[in-house]
Amino acid sequence: MTEEIIIKANVRNLGSAESRRLRKSGFLPATVRNGKDISYVAIDQKEFDKKYFDGSVFITPLSLEIDGKKVTIIANDVDIHPVSDRPIHVDFNQINKGQEVRARVKIEFTGQDRSTALKRGGFLHINERMVDVICKNIDFIPEKIDVDISEFVVGDKIRSNNISLQENVQLKRKGEFLIASILGRGASKTEEDESSDSEDQEAESTEESDKKE
Repeated sequence: MTEEIIIKANVRNLGSAESRRLRKSGFLPATVRNGKDISYVAIDQKEFDKKYFDGSVFITPLSLEIDGKKVTIIANDVDIHPVSDRPIHVDFNQINKGQEVRARVKIEFTGQDRSTALKRGGFLHINERMVDVICKNIDFIPEKIDVDISEFVVGDKIRSNNISLQENVQLKRKGEFLIASILGRGASKTEEDESSDSEDQEAESTEESDKKE
């Protein structure tokens, strides 16, 4: 589990005008979901930005302090400004003791330096850079998920069943889905040899035909 930090929050009023006022004052509008209950709060923009831009916001449990009361939360979704790329709204899920935790975890594609397919002209096309997981509790939230692509060849599809998860962690999304593909050129050595042999045989056949004529 990653380090837990504390963020202070204030209850806020609803409305777009109120949200604009908060942002101008350095605060970030947010919601905290606890089952069907929703709380509307404002948090310090700079505090949240630190966690967002270091890439750990979706796997780091936070202690949110509202009017002296602390609740444990984790970011579920972040709305981003289309120009500045800064968060303009964040949606948190409250974490209750003894309950499962949902997190969004980054996929790290390893083995690219050992991939024969990539060395021969193929390239990695990524469909999913993060996946939603369900963990038994906050102690099992993974920092990242490694997917080794070193043995995949051009044309291979890397699917969700190629992901290895630690104990007490499972994918939220049911069924098999596409994570990435190895695309482009990159024929195997056997294919290259067969192609070369075929061209040599064709050349020899042409030479013999010319001699006969």
